[in-house]
Amino acid sequence: MRRRETNTYRSEPRGQTGSTLLFVAAVVIPFLFFTLSLGIDIAMYFHEKKQVQVMLDQAGLHVQRFFPYVPEAMEAFDLFVEERPLLQQGTASMSYDPQVQVSDIVTLRYERAFRPFFANLIAQDLQIPLAAESQVRTTPFRAHIALDASSYLAPPIDHGSGWTPSEEVAAELFAQGIISFAHDFDGDQIAELVVPLVASQQCFSAPLRALKGGTVRLYQHLASFRDNQVGLSVYPSGAGGFLDVLQPVSPTLSPETHPNPNTFHEWDSPFVRNEHCAAASERESMNHQFAIPASHDSFHGLWKTPPGSGYVIDQVADWQVDPLFQEISGEMLLWSQSVRSGMFGDTPNIIRSMALSLFANDDPESLSGMRGKSVRQAILLAGDLPWSQGIRLVDPVSGAVRTEVTDALRTVLTEIGDVVASYPEMNFHLYYLTFFHEGTIGSTAQFEDGLSAFQTLIDTTVEQFAEEVRARMTLRIIGVNEAEALSDELLTLIALNRRGGVIAR
Repeated sequence: MRRRETNTYRSEPRGQTGSTLLFVAAVVIPFLFFTLSLGIDIAMYFHEKKQVQVMLDQAGLHVQRFFPYVPEAMEAFDLFVEERPLLQQGTASMSYDPQVQVSDIVTLRYERAFRPFFANLIAQDLQIPLAAESQVRTTPFRAHIALDASSYLAPPIDHGSGWTPSEEVAAELFAQGIISFAHDFDGDQIAELVVPLVASQQCFSAPLRALKGGTVRLYQHLASFRDNQVGLSVYPSGAGGFLDVLQPVSPTLSPETHPNPNTFHEWDSPFVRNEHCAAASERESMNHQFAIPASHDSFHGLWKTPPGSGYVIDQVADWQVDPLFQEISGEMLLWSQSVRSGMFGDTPNIIRSMALSLFANDDPESLSGMRGKSVRQAILLAGDLPWSQGIRLVDPVSGAVRTEVTDALRTVLTEIGDVVASYPEMNFHLYYLTFFHEGTIGSTAQFEDGLSAFQTLIDTTVEQFAEEVRARMTLRIIGVNEAEALSDELLTLIALNRRGGVIAR
């Protein structure tokens, strides 16, 4: 007889089952709820922090486009915050002070007390600090600016009346005869007085004044950035028509820098010298057009001559520079330049010298965090088409383009391209700005043909390099109808070339 086996199940006592349910209800479920709610709170915290971080990065890249106009940048930041409700839940701030900073880093910060929703159901008034920070910096420029002071920018010293005498006036010191010159121009053993307007126009002819103004404006804009390195030159200088370096390519001065390393350059001329131009500008009280152009009120980072520092040029010492004066601004160095009578710049050698000054040194270690290296810019503000060894690019009689000048230009442009090709991180821009004016030889049509020929020469020279090199090398001719538009054209291009990047978060 087979034995039947049966399974026996024992039920738990009711008290033990109730204890388990009570434990689950009292401990496990609250723990799971707390863990889940804490996870949601943490996720919300980091989600908001990530959103804020992205917005701060965007804000930094947005406002840096307004520099060096600091108040405008601050206003742009405020508008950016107003359009983003998330940033308005806390305190968003922007920090940039070119008066004390030694770099162009813009720091943006956001802070608020984060109140977790679920955690506050358990612990009342629980707050967790939520903060984010972003640092943005623009790509720095290494710029060398050269001002043309060739003889075609003013009437000859023996001119009988000066350019456009019905429209132009002489600067006060020349008009009153306080500064005057006499010379035997016709060999009759009798010295003739140089016409006051002609003497004044050696410093302030309409085209030279416009050229200086554009150069000063470019300098003020570029020198307002702490990370930029800016050099200033004037040409021609010496028999070869080369550069006279007024300020080497070097970091821009902080506003409180003392002593100022700039030095006044004297121009050896029997007639109008740089000292005369500086004195006429310093003492001008009737015509503001002869005074050094003031910088934009927003340029807080630009070094300026301290107020009440006295005259640079001492009248008692025969209009010489006061040896005790050490407060020379870049604007004064440019504005005081006199025309080099009878001299013309050698454009290929000038371009070569400028490029070498820009290639000479590597970027400072402080910029090592930037993506890419600084952009090197050679900027020539010229009063005419290129010249080489006393020959102009375009023959004023036939209108033909001279091969001697084009060959010299092609050689130096090829040299520059070879250097750029050798350094994969290098960016180089050459801008040649010019305009047709009274004193320019030849016709307007010939001048425009010369500009086209110059640009064609540049384009064909650049084409020999690889596409990757061409992307890092800009060689451009800018010709305008009105000299006052020179700096506007270039400032627009400079703004387009500027790039910003987040360097720290």
